Amino acid sequence: MFNRIFSFAWVLIFMSLLVLTLNPCSAQFKFQHPGIPFNEADLERMNTNKDKEPWRAAYEVLLKDKCSQLDYRERGPHAKVNREPNENLSEYIDDSTAVFYQSVLYSVTGEKKYAENALRILRAWMKTHKEWGGGTVFLAASDHGLYFIQGAEILRYTYSGWTRQDTRDTESYCEEMLWPLFHFPRPLRYANQGAAQLKGGIAVAVFCNDQEKFYQVLEAYANDPGTGPLNILSNGQTGDSGRDQGHAFGMLKNMTFTCEVAHRQGVDLYSLLDSRLMVATEYYAKYNWGEDVVEWIPYGTPYGYYKTMGERGRKRESGYLTGYLEQAYGAFVVRAGKKLPYLTQFRDGQTPNVDTFLYRKDKDDSKLGRMPHSIPDHRLPVRYKFVGLNLDEGKTGKSTYDKSTRTITLNGAGDLYGGAEEDECFFELARLTKDATLVARVVSVSDSSRLAKGGLVFRESLKPDSKMLAVYGDSEDSMASTWRGGELGGGKPSQTFKDLGFPFWLKVERKKARVNAYVSHDGEAWTPIRSGRFEGVRSYYLGLFCTSLDSDEPSTVVFDHVQILGAGR
Repeated sequence: MFNRIFSFAWVLIFMSLLVLTLNPCSAQFKFQHPGIPFNEADLERMNTNKDKEPWRAAYEVLLKDKCSQLDYRERGPHAKVNREPNENLSEYIDDSTAVFYQSVLYSVTGEKKYAENALRILRAWMKTHKEWGGGTVFLAASDHGLYFIQGAEILRYTYSGWTRQDTRDTESYCEEMLWPLFHFPRPLRYANQGAAQLKGGIAVAVFCNDQEKFYQVLEAYANDPGTGPLNILSNGQTGDSGRDQGHAFGMLKNMTFTCEVAHRQGVDLYSLLDSRLMVATEYYAKYNWGEDVVEWIPYGTPYGYYKTMGERGRKRESGYLTGYLEQAYGAFVVRAGKKLPYLTQFRDGQTPNVDTFLYRKDKDDSKLGRMPHSIPDHRLPVRYKFVGLNLDEGKTGKSTYDKSTRTITLNGAGDLYGGAEEDECFFELARLTKDATLVARVVSVSDSSRLAKGGLVFRESLKPDSKMLAVYGDSEDSMASTWRGGELGGGKPSQTFKDLGFPFWLKVERKKARVNAYVSHDGEAWTPIRSGRFEGVRSYYLGLFCTSLDSDEPSTVVFDHVQILGAGR
């Protein structure tokens, strides 16, 4: 039952190996430029192929784009840009696109007017833009701020008119206006949104030649449970697959771009978790090409738990798909030599556009980069002892244990709520010092109180006001999370998942400073619910709790398959 619960353990060892080669203090690592993601070979490819089909048709689309014109006049700059509600956003989009497209065209044609235009627009925005507003500005930064960085990367390493002051101004913009929106090293947002932060973050790190930032992005890509490969099941479902196909596409597109930039720096993220991104790409291509996907597993993100495939946005052809499909095809089929029939059909079915010219490859001889072999899981049961902790006012809590069925029954009153100053409920807690994971199935929560809850908890101490993160089920068949202290990821309050149906599984894991909570229908496919960062914690507690939110009416919560697992050999 638990053979897949920790199938990701080897990722931690991979990241420890990366520390040796990519440590910020290491003098051995050197960034390769240009490389976001285009290197010299990519720029030469565009030049060589512009007179051959299908690149020729795509090149004509690029030349005719309004942002590619030699007489293009910038629509900005502006001191403030908002996204949702939008303010000066269309100007930001057009001008960043112009910087990117005209930088590419300078490299391909040698026409200096393109470089002059791009640099003029870039300089204006780098010096003027000082403020973001709106609810989703990180998406504007990762999607369109990225175009500024891509254009600047090309100009910096190919155009003689680039100056040291341009480098200082653009690096300052990256570090002050873009990087803070991506939240590293804190937990990221989820699914497509977290992948957007990865994409923007790796571009900033490479442009600024910042090894510490680069490592933080790699660490998040490999270890953040709400995005990246950890939010993809082995069958190819992503956390957004049940939401809709547009957001599923966004997650895969952003992950692929992140992997491609890392590849240009000699790091192979594509192969993580047995090439999980490749599996998800073929899964997405198969469904959107029109084939039925046979296997569906209830799964999701903290934004939603989905019991069926999200059909909305399903389509065979759309211009916005091309860049992702071409990058994925170039990485998996052209470079790695894999056979992906649905990706191939899907990619070949797109009408040539600008992204066809930018990303389509007929060959790629670059090396695959550093990636250790998959390391077997050596997670073993941890010896532990639960100790009861009564924090409810009446000290009424108690527990019983049935050894034959590994069932623990808790009975208690009081309250556990992260927003409150102190907890008042009953716990069974185990003290730990090393990384570990608590797994249990919630069999039932009594309906003696409409507000009764029971679940799993991480606590820094036994104090009533301890920092904590908990995930729980309630008497109305729903599941949610709560917390106190720590740095939380996600960007929105905890989602309540309704009508899960008892029994369901919960999991809380501690991995260094990260504490992650999950829910599952079967104990194998784990949907991330909440991720927090709790720095400086040496010893801590994992355990079970129950509360009725009614001091006069205790509740009863039944758990089985309770187990604490940790790293061992």
